[in-house]
Amino acid sequence: HVGLALSTSIAACVNAGLLFFLLKKEQAFQLQQGWLSLLLRITLAASCMGVVLYLFKGEGVLWLEAGAWSRVARLLGLVILGFAAYGISLLLFGARPRHFLTQAEV
Repeated sequence: HVGLALSTSIAACVNAGLLFFLLKKEQAFQLQQGWLSLLLRITLAASCMGVVLYLFKGEGVLWLEAGAWSRVARLLGLVILGFAAYGISLLLFGARPRHFLTQAEV
């Protein structure tokens, strides 16, 4: 399972990188001012989320010995915790909802 997830992730990154490279080469895409700082904020927030989830994941034995509903509840709690950690981190690093909105050119 890990190999499949890793290969899918690598393929998605290569695909996105090639798309970016080719669109930039054809001058069909240009980075706008502020995109790099937004990317840095997103990267920092994702890192914070990863650290929080790592700290609260618990021991593997707890997951293996727990019943199905207990694992579902624990996983739901981790998803909510991860979502909160990511959102709060984004806000603390200065990202605002307006930074994610696009403006259509007329």
